[in-house]
Amino acid sequence: MVKVEVDLPGRFSGELELEPITVVMGRPRSGKTTLLRLIYSALYMSLAGKVPRDLKQLLRTVEFRGVLRPISLSKGEGEMVVECSKEDDIACTSIGGIANGRALFVPTEVELIIKFGYTPPFEPYMEFGNLINKLRAGMVEAERTCYNEYGDVIRSDEVRLVARGGELYEVVGDREVEVMYSSTAVAKLNVLERALYWGLLDEYDYILMDNPEAGLHPHSMAKLALLIHALGSCGKRIIVATHDLIFIDMLRHVDQLNRMLKANVRPVDIALYVIEGTTIRRYDTTASYIRDYTEYIYIVYGYEPLYQDEETAIFRKL
Repeated sequence: MVKVEVDLPGRFSGELELEPITVVMGRPRSGKTTLLRLIYSALYMSLAGKVPRDLKQLLRTVEFRGVLRPISLSKGEGEMVVECSKEDDIACTSIGGIANGRALFVPTEVELIIKFGYTPPFEPYMEFGNLINKLRAGMVEAERTCYNEYGDVIRSDEVRLVARGGELYEVVGDREVEVMYSSTAVAKLNVLERALYWGLLDEYDYILMDNPEAGLHPHSMAKLALLIHALGSCGKRIIVATHDLIFIDMLRHVDQLNRMLKANVRPVDIALYVIEGTTIRRYDTTASYIRDYTEYIYIVYGYEPLYQDEETAIFRKL
């Protein structure tokens, strides 16, 4: 079990226990992306022994005095704490460390990076940019341990991508089309499939995904959900920030997705957290009511909340 404790004064605070798949939800501006980047920064410091520029940028959005411990990680016997102070500038150090902490951040801006080569100059984005550069160069790792679970999904509906002259191309019939002209599904799903197929995701211990399902057709979302479970089943810890309740249901119903896609991906455990106000709160993964989400969907279908508390709600037809 990996335990994460975060404290950003005026933003949010709380604890998370990371399962193989951890889902984070919350209103716009609640801090979902900030949480992913904060976890990435801690793992980066544990592995590289350097303070990422991205961490300082995040902490400039927080008012604090003296010493702040924005995040700590613990895994088994290992523990690390990030400690920061602010005088003329923000200075941070890490105390302790945890093993096996290499992380990949898959940002919302996936298409900009893949299609147009725009990579923000911050460590989590640059790591993803490095992955895409490896794909463009046609780099292939010797082993593909994580691919085995997901291979049948790719074979049942393969989108072929090839590297040529330092660029990625989609094979369409007898033509090779630059990936900048490809669909959102190719950029957000099939590129990850190709990275999985070439063994390039095997080296990561944590994969942080920010709205990975946005813009995808339900069929592609189902494939993505199975890909996430496949990564979890080969020892990765996946943290997903999303607003999409349908996508969450796909993550919760692997058997049905396997049946639809003629696959045999093993399901792994899921944790669900919602940032409510300034508090990170854990939900039961079987919950049918998620505060700040379910009620808005009911309103579309002509219902209004009659009673609500933190865990339950009763609706009536208008």
